[in-house]
Amino acid sequence: MEKTISFDLTGKLAIVTGASRGLGVELATSLAEYGADLAIMATNYEKLKKTAAAIIEKTGRKVVPFVVNIGDEESVERAVAAVMAEYGKIDILVNNAAIQRYGRAEQISAKEWTECLHTNVTGTWMMSKAVVNAYMLNHGGKICNIASVNAFSATATAPAYHAAKAAVVALTKSCAVSWAEYGIFVNAVAPGYMVN
Repeated sequence: MEKTISFDLTGKLAIVTGASRGLGVELATSLAEYGADLAIMATNYEKLKKTAAAIIEKTGRKVVPFVVNIGDEESVERAVAAVMAEYGKIDILVNNAAIQRYGRAEQISAKEWTECLHTNVTGTWMMSKAVVNAYMLNHGGKICNIASVNAFSATATAPAYHAAKAAVVALTKSCAVSWAEYGIFVNAVAPGYMVN
Protein backbone atom coordinates (compact mmCIF):
# COMPACT_ATOMS: atom_id res chain seq x y z
CA MET A 1 0.00 0.00 0.00
CA GLU A 2 1.35 3.40 -0.98
CA LYS A 3 1.66 5.96 1.80
CA THR A 4 0.61 9.54 1.24
CA ILE A 5 2.60 12.19 3.06
CA SER A 6 0.66 15.35 3.78
CA PHE A 7 0.85 18.28 6.13
CA ASP A 8 -1.30 21.25 6.99
CA LEU A 9 0.06 24.80 7.15
CA THR A 10 -3.27 26.44 7.90
CA GLY A 11 -2.75 29.36 10.25
CA LYS A 12 0.95 29.67 9.41
CA LEU A 13 2.59 32.70 7.84
CA ALA A 14 5.41 32.09 5.37
CA ILE A 15 7.82 34.61 3.85
CA VAL A 16 9.26 33.67 0.47
CA THR A 17 12.00 35.88 -0.98
CA GLY A 18 12.71 36.05 -4.69
CA ALA A 19 9.03 35.30 -5.23
CA SER A 20 8.41 37.25 -8.44
CA ARG A 21 9.51 34.49 -10.83
CA GLY A 22 10.68 30.95 -11.31
CA LEU A 23 11.33 28.77 -8.27
CA GLY A 24 10.14 31.49 -5.89
CA VAL A 25 6.68 31.51 -7.45
CA GLU A 26 6.49 27.71 -7.29
CA LEU A 27 7.61 27.63 -3.65
CA ALA A 28 5.11 30.30 -2.64
CA THR A 29 2.29 28.60 -4.53
CA SER A 30 3.03 25.24 -2.91
CA LEU A 31 3.06 26.72 0.60
CA ALA A 32 -0.30 28.38 -0.07
CA GLU A 33 -1.71 25.13 -1.44
CA TYR A 34 -0.87 23.55 1.91
CA GLY A 35 -2.74 26.32 3.72
CA ALA A 36 -0.13 28.97 4.56
CA ASP A 37 -0.74 32.68 4.17
CA LEU A 38 2.12 34.46 2.45
CA ALA A 39 4.36 37.47 2.50
CA ILE A 40 6.11 37.38 -0.88
CA MET A 41 9.19 39.51 -1.46
CA ALA A 42 11.27 40.72 -4.40
CA THR A 43 12.43 43.99 -5.94
CA ASN A 44 9.78 44.23 -8.66
CA TYR A 45 6.39 45.22 -7.20
CA GLU A 46 4.42 44.76 -10.43
CA LYS A 47 5.63 41.18 -10.82
CA LEU A 48 4.91 40.52 -7.14
CA LYS A 49 1.34 41.82 -7.56
CA LYS A 50 0.77 39.43 -10.47
CA THR A 51 2.20 36.54 -8.49
CA ALA A 52 0.02 37.39 -5.50
CA ALA A 53 -3.11 37.61 -7.63
CA ALA A 54 -2.41 34.25 -9.27
CA ILE A 55 -1.80 32.50 -5.94
CA ILE A 56 -4.91 34.06 -4.37
CA GLU A 57 -7.01 32.95 -7.33
CA LYS A 58 -5.62 29.41 -7.16
CA THR A 59 -5.62 28.87 -3.39
CA GLY A 60 -7.78 31.52 -1.72
CA ARG A 61 -5.02 32.25 0.79
CA LYS A 62 -3.99 35.73 1.93
CA VAL A 63 -0.93 36.86 -0.06
CA VAL A 64 0.67 40.27 0.46
CA PRO A 65 3.61 41.52 -1.65
CA PHE A 66 6.51 43.38 -0.05
CA VAL A 67 9.32 45.09 -1.95
CA VAL A 68 12.76 44.35 -0.55
CA ASN A 69 16.37 44.73 -1.62
CA ILE A 70 17.78 41.57 -0.09
CA GLY A 71 21.28 43.05 -0.11
CA ASP A 72 20.37 46.13 1.93
CA GLU A 73 19.99 45.67 5.69
CA GLU A 74 17.65 48.65 6.17
CA SER A 75 15.40 47.42 3.35
CA VAL A 76 15.32 43.93 4.87
CA GLU A 77 14.47 45.24 8.34
CA ARG A 78 11.72 47.50 6.95
CA ALA A 79 10.18 44.63 5.02
CA VAL A 80 10.22 42.30 8.04
CA ALA A 81 8.71 45.03 10.23
CA ALA A 82 5.98 45.53 7.61
CA VAL A 83 5.23 41.79 7.64
CA MET A 84 4.97 41.84 11.43
CA ALA A 85 2.61 44.83 11.24
CA GLU A 86 0.44 43.00 8.69
CA TYR A 87 0.42 39.50 10.17
CA GLY A 88 1.84 39.71 13.70
CA LYS A 89 3.99 36.63 13.24
CA ILE A 90 6.41 34.80 10.96
CA ASP A 91 6.32 31.01 11.17
CA ILE A 92 8.31 30.10 8.05
CA LEU A 93 11.06 31.83 6.08
CA VAL A 94 12.19 30.59 2.68
CA ASN A 95 15.39 32.34 1.59
CA ASN A 96 15.15 31.91 -2.16
CA ALA A 97 16.38 35.27 -3.51
CA ALA A 98 19.63 34.88 -5.43
CA ILE A 99 21.61 36.21 -8.35
CA GLN A 100 24.09 34.62 -10.76
CA ARG A 101 27.31 36.22 -11.98
CA TYR A 102 29.32 34.43 -14.65
CA GLY A 103 33.03 34.77 -15.31
CA ARG A 104 36.07 32.57 -14.94
CA ALA A 105 38.10 33.02 -11.76
CA GLU A 106 40.75 35.00 -13.62
CA GLN A 107 38.20 37.17 -15.43
CA ILE A 108 35.31 38.00 -13.11
CA SER A 109 35.46 41.49 -11.66
CA ALA A 110 35.63 42.16 -7.94
CA LYS A 111 32.31 44.01 -8.28
CA GLU A 112 30.56 40.99 -9.82
CA TRP A 113 32.13 38.62 -7.29
CA THR A 114 31.05 40.81 -4.38
CA GLU A 115 27.51 41.26 -5.76
CA CYS A 116 27.05 37.51 -6.05
CA LEU A 117 28.27 36.70 -2.55
CA HIS A 118 26.56 39.68 -0.97
CA THR A 119 23.12 38.90 -2.35
CA ASN A 120 23.25 35.12 -2.04
CA VAL A 121 25.01 34.78 1.32
CA THR A 122 24.80 38.09 3.17
CA GLY A 123 21.21 38.60 2.02
CA THR A 124 20.24 35.16 3.33
CA TRP A 125 21.93 35.92 6.66
CA MET A 126 20.36 39.40 6.97
CA MET A 127 16.85 38.13 6.24
CA SER A 128 17.26 35.24 8.67
CA LYS A 129 18.65 37.51 11.36
CA ALA A 130 15.81 40.01 10.94
CA VAL A 131 13.10 37.32 11.11
CA VAL A 132 14.70 35.61 14.10
CA ASN A 133 14.99 38.86 16.04
CA ALA A 134 11.51 40.05 15.07
CA TYR A 135 9.63 36.88 16.02
CA MET A 136 11.27 33.46 15.99
CA LEU A 137 13.63 33.97 18.92
CA ASN A 138 10.62 33.92 21.23
CA HIS A 139 8.26 31.68 19.25
CA GLY A 140 10.36 29.24 17.23
CA GLY A 141 9.96 28.67 13.53
CA LYS A 142 11.30 27.13 10.35
CA ILE A 143 13.91 28.57 7.99
CA CYS A 144 14.67 26.94 4.64
CA ASN A 145 17.61 28.26 2.63
CA ILE A 146 17.73 27.51 -1.08
CA ALA A 147 21.24 26.34 -1.84
CA SER A 148 22.14 24.56 -5.09
CA VAL A 149 23.84 21.50 -6.47
CA ASN A 150 26.46 24.10 -7.42
CA ALA A 151 27.48 24.15 -3.74
CA PHE A 152 28.93 20.68 -4.25
CA SER A 153 30.22 20.87 -7.82
CA ALA A 154 32.40 23.08 -9.96
CA THR A 155 32.43 24.68 -13.39
CA ALA A 156 34.99 26.96 -14.95
CA THR A 157 32.54 29.78 -15.61
CA ALA A 158 30.73 30.42 -12.31
CA PRO A 159 33.16 30.36 -9.37
CA ALA A 160 31.36 33.19 -7.56
CA TYR A 161 28.04 31.33 -7.65
CA HIS A 162 29.65 28.05 -6.54
CA ALA A 163 31.37 29.83 -3.66
CA ALA A 164 28.18 31.65 -2.68
CA LYS A 165 26.01 28.54 -2.61
CA ALA A 166 28.66 26.58 -0.69
CA ALA A 167 28.68 29.43 1.81
CA VAL A 168 24.87 29.21 2.09
CA VAL A 169 25.27 25.55 3.09
CA ALA A 170 27.85 26.46 5.74
CA LEU A 171 25.70 29.36 6.98
CA THR A 172 22.71 27.02 7.25
CA LYS A 173 24.65 24.60 9.45
CA SER A 174 25.91 27.39 11.69
CA CYS A 175 22.48 28.97 12.11
CA ALA A 176 20.93 25.57 12.81
CA VAL A 177 23.38 25.04 15.67
CA SER A 178 23.01 28.62 16.95
CA TRP A 179 19.21 28.72 16.97
CA ALA A 180 18.18 25.15 17.80
CA GLU A 181 17.80 26.03 21.49
CA TYR A 182 15.07 28.53 20.52
CA GLY A 183 13.03 25.97 18.60
CA ILE A 184 14.17 27.39 15.25
CA PHE A 185 14.85 24.69 12.68
CA VAL A 186 17.18 25.74 9.87
CA ASN A 187 17.64 23.58 6.79
CA ALA A 188 18.73 23.94 3.19
CA VAL A 189 17.70 22.26 -0.04
CA ALA A 190 19.95 22.09 -3.08
CA PRO A 191 17.94 22.09 -6.32
CA GLY A 192 19.45 21.07 -9.61
CA TYR A 193 19.44 23.03 -12.83
CA MET A 194 16.18 24.56 -13.98
CA VAL A 195 14.92 27.01 -16.58
CA ASN A 196 12.78 29.99 -15.50
